[in-house]
Amino acid sequence: MAEYSSHEHESLAGHAVGADRPSKLGATTIAYRAACSEPLIALTFDDGPSTKYTSHVLDILDAKDVTATFFVIGKHAASFPALVRRAAQRHEIGNHTWSHHHLSTGRARPVTRELQRTEQEIRRITGRAPVAFRPPYGCFSGAAAMAAVGMQYSIVLWDVKYNTQDSAASNLARISTNASRGSIILAHDGGTLNNDVVVETLPSLIDRLRQRGLRFVTVSHLLRSAADEAAAAPASDDART
Repeated sequence: MAEYSSHEHESLAGHAVGADRPSKLGATTIAYRAACSEPLIALTFDDGPSTKYTSHVLDILDAKDVTATFFVIGKHAASFPALVRRAAQRHEIGNHTWSHHHLSTGRARPVTRELQRTEQEIRRITGRAPVAFRPPYGCFSGAAAMAAVGMQYSIVLWDVKYNTQDSAASNLARISTNASRGSIILAHDGGTLNNDVVVETLPSLIDRLRQRGLRFVTVSHLLRSAADEAAAAPASDDART
C-alpha cells in the first residue's frame, strides 16, 4: 500500500515526533535477545494462524510441554479465531499488525491503525491484550516505533531464526548450535513460506536445546527475567557518579 511504502513527503515517512506523537509518550525496549544468567530461551512463531501449520505446531508444543509466543497477523486471527483461542490457552499472543505491511517507511497514523485493529481483534478473541509487537520482516520506521511506544508495546525481534530455504538437517544443526541462554528463536506457522521444515524439526530442536540445559519460556517471561536481574544487580561505579 502506498501509505506504507511511498509518500508525498518521503523524508517524513518515518517521522517519530510532531503532531502524531501520543501525549505522555514514554519509552520501550527493543529486544533481539535477553541478557539473563538463567538458561532461558524463547520460541516465537510469526504470520499465523494458518490451517496448514498452526495446529501441528501447537500439537508439538503440547506434547513437549513447551510454552511459546505467537505473533499473529490480525486478519488471519479474524479468519481463524479458534486457532488463536487455542494458542492463547497455554501461550502468549503478540501483535504482528493487521496486514503484514513493510513498515520501514510507515507513518504514525496508518501504523497505529494496524496495531490498534489487531489488538482489538486479539482482545475480542482471547479477552487479553497482546504482550508485545513484532514488526513484519523486522523492519520499522521511527514512526512505527513511536506507535508501539504509545501502545506500551515492547518491540521483539530475534537473534536466531529458521531459514525455510535450507534443509531440515541444516536448520536443526544451525539453530541447536547457535541458540543460547537469552535467545529468541524466530519460526513461522503461517504466511507464504514453506514451513514444513519447522514442523519437521521442531520436536528434535526442543530435545536438543533441552539436552543443553536450556528451558523454554515465553518472551514476556524471558524479558522480565532479564529486567529483574538488571534491577537487582549492584550499580556500577559509573552509574553511582
